[in-house]
Amino acid sequence: MPDFGRVEIRNARESGVEISLLGSGTYDHIGFFGSNGISTAIDVGAYQDTTIIVDENGVENPALGPFGGSGFMTNCKNAGDGVSVTLSGVPNGPGTVPITSVNVFNAANLLTEPEFLNQSSGTILIQYFASGVSTVHTFNAKLYAFDNTADVNTAPSEVTVQGFEINASGAWRNSAQSGVWVTMEGRNNALEFSDHSTAKGYQPSNRHIWVAAITAKPDAVGVLDDFDFAFELQYAGFLISTGLALLSGAMTFVNSVASLIA
Repeated sequence: MPDFGRVEIRNARESGVEISLLGSGTYDHIGFFGSNGISTAIDVGAYQDTTIIVDENGVENPALGPFGGSGFMTNCKNAGDGVSVTLSGVPNGPGTVPITSVNVFNAANLLTEPEFLNQSSGTILIQYFASGVSTVHTFNAKLYAFDNTADVNTAPSEVTVQGFEINASGAWRNSAQSGVWVTMEGRNNALEFSDHSTAKGYQPSNRHIWVAAITAKPDAVGVLDDFDFAFELQYAGFLISTGLALLSGAMTFVNSVASLIA
């Protein structure tokens, strides 16, 4: 079986904290809660006020510090108009701003793939590392929530999940998703990330980074935990020494369950 490389999903605010699938009993879930964290619910029809790394029972990791510690993620809340986000959590909030004004890097240009500077206004940081001695361009990368009791094509039930790519280059792959909250439910209704291609100004690299803001609201009362996130990408690779086209492939990575308390 070919080695496609690896994908990591991390807290964008604390890029050292991984929340990719880590195994049963670990803190590998994204939890959406009310204003005081895991002790408070979200009103039905309202969006979350805190976003926290938790385990499968909705409990935060004490090793990541108290309320506001590194287990907390920058909370990106749909401001209600479809084109604005209310940010809370250091270093980028609180405040309500247009989606198009949110920048992921202090460095000026995402096209050069600068080192992540821990100053993100996003919820999650996704990193793809190519396998072996190859550098790659990436295409058709996308993120979506799905019903984990069914399949990746099925939208979650009793919850609305939306997102947007925080894109300093402005090179959105789907212009219809530029500057708006995108309902990202099921594989055919995904949040589409910009291509990291020559046409978009990217050099081939063995590491690619995307940052996304995610918001969620319950449509029913109760603990809603039957949805997962999936991330997919396609890539075309090059030998580092010669730049010769070497490989191509596709990868699907299913992240952890996202727990939502309503």
